[in-house]
Amino acid sequence: MYYHAHIKKVQFIVLSIFIFFIPFFAFGYLAAADSYPAFFPPCGLKTYLHLYCPGCGGTRAVAHLLHFHIIESLLCNPLVVYMAASLIYYYFKTLFFLIKQHGDARFDIYLGFLWAFLIILIVFCLVRNVLLVSFGIDYLGEVGKYW
Repeated sequence: MYYHAHIKKVQFIVLSIFIFFIPFFAFGYLAAADSYPAFFPPCGLKTYLHLYCPGCGGTRAVAHLLHFHIIESLLCNPLVVYMAASLIYYYFKTLFFLIKQHGDARFDIYLGFLWAFLIILIVFCLVRNVLLVSFGIDYLGEVGKYW
């Protein structure tokens, strides 16, 4: 199944400007998370059940990815790497179609990317928590003391 997308050159330029600033926003977010930890609410699943939610480790994964530590980023949260790869793929696919079609691109987005995201989300959450509860393996080192 595919989603049929349509984008004009002006929209792509605005999107490109935004994408250019994403690393700066990410560094700002990481600096704020370090400087003001009380500003960001704690994860409820981790706080009360001492388990990791699918998003736990995402900030660390972004930090590792910005430093080009791909393996560490995958270990913290593979969804960050998957989404970055998907965004890069579709960005260049859109750029190719805009050049080829002279400023007005129509292309298909494969919905398998969404299903792959959901599968990675569920499997990673289950595997990480099974390793934590059954074997005491806690890569992030935050809730292992409770198990």
